[in-house]
Amino acid sequence: MANIAISNRYPSLFTAQFLVACQWNTDEMKALKDKKLWILVSEGDTKAYPAMNIATKNWEELGTKVARSNMWNSYSTPTEFNALVKATEVQNARINYSVFEGGSHMYTWSVAYTIEGIRDWLFSQTKAE
Repeated sequence: MANIAISNRYPSLFTAQFLVACQWNTDEMKALKDKKLWILVSEGDTKAYPAMNIATKNWEELGTKVARSNMWNSYSTPTEFNALVKATEVQNARINYSVFEGGSHMYTWSVAYTIEGIRDWLFSQTKAE
């Protein structure tokens, strides 16, 4: 959530952001519509999941393409995660939205930061000149 606050205050600081189980005011998040984001939440997260559904809907209404996929299995192997990441990337959207089936707010982090494909996506992003 601090990531969103910093991005709102310093819009050109981050080239891309990985938002994991974030909860934030969805009206304030409209300002992130042009950012390169990968969002990952768990379906069972009673705050972040509904909020990110609203945020992505808002961005789409503002004209931003959001890549979506079927629910992800958090028990996927690295090879399976790699395929899920690639299936999202080929949609060529600024904002990628992935959801773990089930899970909870605290659970999301324990898996999210182990997904190498998202990490690789994050560090491959560059700022437009």
